Parts: sequence; C-alpha cells; structure tokens
Amino acid sequence: MRIRRIGGEEKLREYEKTFLVEEDEGFLPKIQMFEECKELINCIPLCIYDKTNPEDVEEFNGDDPYDNFRYGLKACQYYLDSGKLDASSEMQRILVLDKLKETGNMTSFYMNMQRLERTEIRRSAPIYRRRSGRYSGRRVI
Repeated sequence: MRIRRIGGEEKLREYEKTFLVEEDEGFLPKIQMFEECKELINCIPLCIYDKTNPEDVEEFNGDDPYDNFRYGLKACQYYLDSGKLDASSEMQRILVLDKLKETGNMTSFYMNMQRLERTEIRRSAPIYRRRSGRYSGRRVI
C-alpha cells in the first residue's frame, strides 16, 4: 500500500483507525459552554439567589445573557421531551398494527387507533392558565 510505503506502519495504523466504528458516549451533558460565550461567562458569577424564591435568581441590571440561557435550556428540554412523546406514540401505533396482523380483528384495530388518536388530540390541545388581575381570562401558552 502507498500509505505504508510513504508514511510507514504507524501512518497505516492511523489510517485504519478512521474506519473503526466509534463507541457511543455514555454520558452527554445537556450544555457545553465554550470560551466564545463571554457575556454569559461574565454574567453567571453576578447571579445571586432571590430572597423570596430560593429556586430563582434575583433580577439585576445585565442579567439578559442569563435569562436567554435559561430560556434556551427550557426550549431544548421541551424539544427532547416532545421527541420522547412522539416516539412512544409511534411505538404504540406499531404495537396496534402488529396486533392487527396477528389477530386480523379489524374492530379491535379501529378501537385501539381511536384511543391513540384521542390521547394525541388531548396532548396537542392548548393549555390555559387562569390569572387574576389585569390579564385575567383565557390565555393560550
């Protein structure tokens, strides 16, 4: 081989490693912060706990990078959770189709599919919150 001739055995082994299947990473963090996130890196040490709500951070001038970061994390979590729901409903649909192939019972098939459709409709319905005061009434989230 040309690689062995020009680069030697070490270069050949390095070339062959590029064709090996990579192992899956066991633990992937939800976030990775890089040096380019200078605004956020400078903002995080300034955050202090809120006195009335210890689960939250007290507002201060210049907390916009922290707020954007928090909203981004919530959006990512929503995306991941919605993917799990879609996958589970797809698996249920496959189970119903497998049961139809096994039994051939169309009545049971239609009843099971109707049940799945009802749960999907309920899941996709808008959530209404009740608020008192200036913005009372139904608001879609």
